[in-house]
Parts: sequence; structure tokens; C-alpha cells
Amino acid sequence: MYLPEFNKNYLEYCSRQLLDALLDDRGMEDLVELASKLTGNPVAVGNARLTVLYTSKNMPANVPMAKPGVISPDFSTDKEFIKYNEAAYYSNKPIVTDEQYGGYKTLLTKLSLHGKVVGYMSILFYNRLYQPDIEPLAILIRETIECALTRHSSLLATPPAAPESLFADILNHKTDAISSNADAVIRLGINKQTDFYILAFSMIGFSKANMPGADIKNQLLLLTGSGLSTYDNENIVLLKQGSIKNLMTDSGEKKTLLSYMHKNGLCGGISFSCRQISDIPGGYRQAKLALSCAKQRASAALIPYDYVVFPDFVKNTIVKHCMYYKLPEIKRLENYDNTHSTNYRHVLKTYVENGKNAGLTAAQTGLSKSSVYRILDRIRLMTGIDFEQNDHLFSVYLGLKIDDCLSSGHR
Repeated sequence: MYLPEFNKNYLEYCSRQLLDALLDDRGMEDLVELASKLTGNPVAVGNARLTVLYTSKNMPANVPMAKPGVISPDFSTDKEFIKYNEAAYYSNKPIVTDEQYGGYKTLLTKLSLHGKVVGYMSILFYNRLYQPDIEPLAILIRETIECALTRHSSLLATPPAAPESLFADILNHKTDAISSNADAVIRLGINKQTDFYILAFSMIGFSKANMPGADIKNQLLLLTGSGLSTYDNENIVLLKQGSIKNLMTDSGEKKTLLSYMHKNGLCGGISFSCRQISDIPGGYRQAKLALSCAKQRASAALIPYDYVVFPDFVKNTIVKHCMYYKLPEIKRLENYDNTHSTNYRHVLKTYVENGKNAGLTAAQTGLSKSSVYRILDRIRLMTGIDFEQNDHLFSVYLGLKIDDCLSSGHR
């Protein structure tokens, strides 16, 4: 079989072929067969519940997605192979199939409808080897299939519950509708490869008369950059992906959020970082505990969970058992700060909390980036801290945290 190169001319040819098929409304089966012919490899289309809906005729019979039906969640190994039950949230980058199914490279892309992930398209490199220059063609095929779905959205069966509704069910352990962890990841529209955390907000002095409305919930989504929200009794609950650091330090993002909270009589709590869907209920419990501490202050406070548990840990473990020992490195830092009216302790803490990012540290301490590097170099010479040894750096950071906690009244 002659297979032309994926060059610009061939891409234009494919575009005309796909557009004709779309305008003629030939149906999804013909589109899948045409996509298979254009790529020289089998193609499959499934929905967000990980059900294979359409496959091209040349799909190898030993591949789990060879026939329409639900993909079993058991096709995985300890190696970095494709997990078929997680296919839909991979981006269009090649992934190696498990050797027992041929060891093929597979290109998987999300399908979206009206901005929501509704399924996936898979190209299995069986008849011809994977080449990076196929990716524009894969994107073109995906967009054509998405256009077809706008005409025939019923092809993807009954749409799953809205992400907000599913999020609320997971918070309250109502997960009967979830077929797998991957199913939940897809339906919530989150990125499996990125950590997330839970935020809970409530009105200070809450009563049914001052239940926060949708306008407040939407503004909190905007100010925090969260992608998912729901109500749980009197609480607004948000799920945010990415680093927790910006809401843990005195960043511009946090200051703007606190100003809005003060204006609207809100307080909030933040959980630890989460990684799995199963972490969400536990993360919400953490956020609620931090929120209850914020309510006790009766002020527009946004309290992270470790600000609640860490003082208790210091009080009940470190102090009670006389375990605290001030590290020599910390003593040297203190002596230098006291003698020279500097704040090197704060610079070091901020540097660690920002994942050793000098740029963020500079922005949050009001210093230039070169000043941060100069201060860190002085700290290294003064204390002997090895910034390349994370264990050493963390032990000093933990010592600073404990010392700060003791200084604030937990002796």
C-alpha cells in the first residue's frame, strides 16, 4: 500500500477529503474509516465513559479497543505503558502500548463538545510507524470528528452528570456513578498529571439569610483561578490545579483575594495538595478544618491546613517531649539578622516555599533577583547549608518553621 509523506500538500489533500465527508454528512463510521485510510493506521473513537463506539476495520483483533464496548480497566503494567482505562485524558503525544497487545505506539487525543471533554480518538500505529509530523493530521481529524459530534451529539450516548454535580457527589462519597478513577478525571475535566487542592469558603457569622450567591462563587473561581466549584451546605468548595504556593505566600494573587473576602465577609480554608480523585473527600475535610479556624477569628482570613495542624504538632509533640533543638545554622542566621538588621531567615524560607525559584522569591520579598542570589550565597557561606541537598535544606526550613511557631506562643 502506497503511503505518502505527511507534508503540506498531503495535509491539504486530507483536509479536502475530511471536509467533503463532513459536508456530505456520511456518518461517524465513514469518518473513522477515512481517518484510518489517511493516516495509514487503525482509528478508534470512544466516549468519556471509556466505551469504544467506533473502530476502523483494520484494527488488530488483540487490542482491547478493537471492538465497540467498554474498555476493561485491567490493561496495565508497572511500566510506563498505556492504561486503556485512562486513555481519554492523554494528550496527543505517542504512548507505547503494552507488549502483550503488540507494543504499538498510540496517539490519543481528547474530544470535546461545547468546551467539555466527551471522549477520545485513538490512532494505533500498526501499519506504519509513528512519525511526529503526523500530529497536524491527527489534530485535523480530531477537529473534523468534533464537528460531526455537534450534529450528532447523541452518538456519545447519555451525557454524564455535569462536573459540578459529580464534584459534589465525590465530596460526599456518592460515587456509584463513577466507573473508574479515570472516568472521574475525564468528567471533572482535570489534568491527571497536575496536583490540585481544595478550598472552602463561607460567610463570617453564616446564617441562611447570608448564604453566598452564585455571583460570589463565580468571582472566587476567577480570583483563585480554579476550574471547578460546587456548594456544600453553607460552604463554597473549589478545586484548583497547580501549585499551592501562590495562595500560601504574600503574593499579589492572595492579596487581591483577601481584599475581596474582606469586602464580602468571607473566610476560607485550604487543604494540602492532592493527587488522586480519592484524595478529594480527605482534602475537603482538611479545608473545612482550616475554615473553622478562620471562622473563630471572625475575620477575612484564608488559612492553610498546615497552619492548623503544625502548631498542634509543635505543642503536643515537640514541646511536650522536649524534642526541640535549635540547629546551628539557624542560630547563625539569627545572630546575623540581629546584628545587621537583615531578614535572611525570611528570604531563606520564601526561597524554599517557592521551590527554590529565585524569581518568585525576589517578587515576594521586594528584592531584585540578583540580590536574592547574593543573599543565598552569603547564607551558604555563613551556615554551610548545601542548597543542592534537599534533605539538608528541608531540615533547616523545618527548624525555622518550628522556631517561628514556638516564638508565636506555643512554648
